[in-house]
Order: sequence, then C-alpha cells, then structure tokens
Amino acid sequence: MPSKKSTRNNAKKSAKTPAEPACAEGVLERLDTAGIHFQRKMTEKFVIPQVMPHLEKEANDNFDKKTATALLKIMREKVIDYFISQKWWHDQGKAIAVRYNHGHECLYLMNEEGETLVVAHLTPEPKTKMFIRKDCEKELFDHVADRRKSATRKETYFTYHKQLRTGTWGTNEDLRIEMKNWKQQKKNGCLEMNEGNKNSFEINGKTYYTITITQLDEDGEHEKIGIDRFGFGMGHVVDGIMYWFASEENRDAVVKYVME
Repeated sequence: MPSKKSTRNNAKKSAKTPAEPACAEGVLERLDTAGIHFQRKMTEKFVIPQVMPHLEKEANDNFDKKTATALLKIMREKVIDYFISQKWWHDQGKAIAVRYNHGHECLYLMNEEGETLVVAHLTPEPKTKMFIRKDCEKELFDHVADRRKSATRKETYFTYHKQLRTGTWGTNEDLRIEMKNWKQQKKNGCLEMNEGNKNSFEINGKTYYTITITQLDEDGEHEKIGIDRFGFGMGHVVDGIMYWFASEENRDAVVKYVME
C-alpha cells in the first residue's frame, strides 16, 4: 500500500508550523497541567495542517464527495483525540511518521510499521462508527480476563455482539446450536466462512483461534455489517463477525461442519 508520511517539525520552523507552539518556553508544562480545552486547541494546530491534508487527499481520491466528507468529519475529531491521549507534545522536536490508507468505506491512520491507530468506518445505514485501537484492545483483554474469573462456566469461545455492544462467551452446548444455524444459513446461501480468515492471536499468554463469519446478500455478494471490534483490538481489520476459540481443533471442526 502506498505510504504517505506526515512529520511533526521542530521548533526552528516558521510561525505557521503547527508544532511550534508546543516548543515555546513554558508551553510544554502548560500542556501537561492544563485542561482538555487548551490541549485540544494546541493539538488542532498540529493535526489540522500536518495530518488532515493527507487524510483529505486519501478520502477525496478514493470516495465520492458525500462519503469523503462524512469520514473526514469524524476522523478529524478522533485523530485529535488520539494525539491528545498520546501526549504528542512530549515528542516535540522529534519527527513522527504516520501512514494513511483506505478500505471499503473506511479511512485509516497508521504508524510507520503499518499498525492501525485510528479507523473511521461507514456502515450501510449510514452511520459513522469510530474505532480507536487502544479502546478496542482494552475491551478485548478485559473480556478475556472476565472469563478467567468465571472459568467454572466451561466457556470455550467468545465473540463481540454488535447489537448488544459487548463481548459474549459461549459453551460447547451453545456452539452446537450456533453451528446448526450457520449450517442452514450456508445452505441458504447467506453465510460464508473463508479459510483465509483463519487466524490466531495471543491474549494474556493464551492463544485464541479465530474464524470470521461474513454475511452474503441475495446475489451472493459480501454484505457489509461493519468491522469486528475485538479483531480491530488486535490490529486485524475485517468486515464480519469474528469468533474466538480456546481450541484450534474446535475452530477447525466448526468450519468443516458448516462449509462442507
């Protein structure tokens, strides 16, 4: 993917350089102790001229005007929130490279290694959803930690429930019911499990094995239902519903049963 880099310049630049105010005498101390209003104001002076032009080009080059405008509106606010959360002013004088990319009605801000930091996504309704990876990662790890506290329930898999907006655990008995439903949906041509979407992720020292369920419309085309929040917490961007299994054998058995 093409990489477009935005760098935070040092204090020797002209007065128009957005990072310059953070380098002025006494401003760093003020940013650490000041309220969110001042932090936001100074961050806007960095983000709007140095980061947003690249995101605007990415959006305008790849989306129609309405979609680009919707994505950029929320992206601007959330990118500012992200840099405030990272206390970017601590790195004043040091160049920071970020990358920009897009997906299907998605706009991304990534670090130089390609790790997604912030993503804006439009759902079919259309509603704009915003995902910040650190938030999603925390939700995922907290959800897994909760299962460890209740291990007597014999849960073997979990997923992020989009309607409930929370993670849910299931037992093998729950899974058998799910598998029958998935099998029927597969026969009806409205569900798919792609072997290429098999993955594994380590969480708190334990490996979980995933598969993504994608919905198909009446023409057999991929139906957009939104990015999986837990998957994004691990840096994995996929449109669909990810299921996380404690056992690789269970995961593979589910896929074989549903898809054969």
